[in-house]
Amino acid sequence: MRCIKCGNEIPDGTKFCLYCGSSQETPGVEHVAQAVNSAVNNATAGITNAYRNTDKIYTNVGEKLRQTAKIVLWVYIGYQAVLALIFLIQSFDSTYTAWYVITNLLSYVFGAFRGWILSVVLYAAGDLIDTVHSK
Repeated sequence: MRCIKCGNEIPDGTKFCLYCGSSQETPGVEHVAQAVNSAVNNATAGITNAYRNTDKIYTNVGEKLRQTAKIVLWVYIGYQAVLALIFLIQSFDSTYTAWYVITNLLSYVFGAFRGWILSVVLYAAGDLIDTVHSK
């Protein structure tokens, strides 16, 4: 018989190795079952904690997208309003036609509308993330 730890030859039926002193008894089925149960419990606890952490992350992502949508909307509308105001001030000092002034002002309005569409998309994405994650 050989030692299960160091591999030296030892007499048959020996409970401890004469060279390294390690026990020569093999673990029983109960010991193996306990080790497997312990490993499964540890893995389950790890998965549960990971899920709880992702729950917090997804909740924050949806909320952050909605906040970003509001900011984008107001910044974009403010930006387009400033551009329109600058254009109006310049149009009084020059010889622009009424048609040119109206079409340019409409382009600024549609620019603000693009900002509104972008903010709606961001807001909807935040809601979608929350809806998918809550199921």
